[in-house]
Amino acid sequence: MKKARRVWMLLSLAAVLSVEPLTLSAQNTPEEKLSMAMYAIMNMYVDSVDKSRFVDQQIDRMLQQLDPFSMYLPAQQASAKEQAVLALPMDGANSGSANASQQGERGKPTDNPKTTLRHYMLDGQTGYIQLPIFSQTAARDFRNSVAALKSSGMKNLVLDLRNNHGGLTDAAVAVADELLDGEKTVFTAVGAHIEKQVFKTQHDGCFEHGQLAVLTNGETMSAAELFAGAIQDWDRGIVVGESTFGKGLIQETLPLADGSAIQISVARYLTPAGRSLQKPYQQQAPDSTMHHTLLSHRPLKSACGIEPDVPLVSFPAPYDSPWYVRFLLSRASQSVAAEFVDKHGRELLERYQSPSDFVSRFPAHELQEAVMTQSASMSMPPTDDDLRKSMERVLLETKAYVGRALFQSDQCYYQVIATNSNPAAEHFANRVLRTAWQLVCHPAEYKKILEP
Repeated sequence: MKKARRVWMLLSLAAVLSVEPLTLSAQNTPEEKLSMAMYAIMNMYVDSVDKSRFVDQQIDRMLQQLDPFSMYLPAQQASAKEQAVLALPMDGANSGSANASQQGERGKPTDNPKTTLRHYMLDGQTGYIQLPIFSQTAARDFRNSVAALKSSGMKNLVLDLRNNHGGLTDAAVAVADELLDGEKTVFTAVGAHIEKQVFKTQHDGCFEHGQLAVLTNGETMSAAELFAGAIQDWDRGIVVGESTFGKGLIQETLPLADGSAIQISVARYLTPAGRSLQKPYQQQAPDSTMHHTLLSHRPLKSACGIEPDVPLVSFPAPYDSPWYVRFLLSRASQSVAAEFVDKHGRELLERYQSPSDFVSRFPAHELQEAVMTQSASMSMPPTDDDLRKSMERVLLETKAYVGRALFQSDQCYYQVIATNSNPAAEHFANRVLRTAWQLVCHPAEYKKILEP
């Protein structure tokens, strides 16, 4: 009886609205049910509805229910995103690829090696490279950095991916190809409505052997954490620092006729061992599957992003004070260093034959009188509390600037900061670097981490 009454109502509405009865009654799928609801709101509701605004709101709400990265982009926001992608293509199914012409000849540094990557030797056999993003030139720049470091005797490498927000997935694969031997999976993309894609290494790399540490933190995202996961899954190196961000979804952007767009997640990234990096959202449960590395079969955690093999707990800078901040922002350390080198440069070069000699033997406390004089001249004398908290750090930074000016070497500057072991002057980022450095220099400790 109720069914007959409902059919009668639909037929009556159809007659009033001059709509085919099948249009109103056909609700055999969820999609048809949604279409029916939209039709009813737009054509039967008691008051008129601002159709454009209403549709925009509903699309936005629907996408927000899916995951943190699926969203509706109004026309202005969609245009801004397009311009950002054109300026620096980011990872995703429509990000494009870094082809051979962009990367330089595969597997070799360029004839005139140049790189935008910060790199230097930590000691006689350990190199450091900071890779801030996987850009179109990342693999070429990485090869050139490795070539320069090898020419200085590098046997071990610390690769810094902290604050690397990702970039081109193809570039991440290309850099991984320089570190992983043979044909190895770097990561896989899977989704309910796309064909499975497997990204693999293919060529001989520039640093397939030698101890390797990868530095990560909470700002290591997307392609960068996938890269770290591949290094970890294949037991190629150790990961040191903090857990990565936990972004393991690929987005596709669908432009709409009015200039707006739908950004929707279309696939999920998996590491070579099958781990999903995406941190839980809404009602999604974390991945509770037990995963293992592919060579030594040691257990891996996979609840959110990449968890380091050597986790370190962050701590606030012990040297932070109002005086330190003012001294830093006014570039007073650089001024002290420049004047000190002008006065004592010849003597210093006689005492210290090389940057490494200066780094290891120059006592930073020789600079304290000059620091206090500079501070007084700038009308910002430190309090006793400032001196207790901050003087050791100020002296360390000033020593680093003296080394840079004396030897015209950025490497000397970074070595001074990296080699610091004074707790009163230590930043957490330096602790992470020094820990990784110490591990790659001690084969027994390094190999122990990679054991099952």
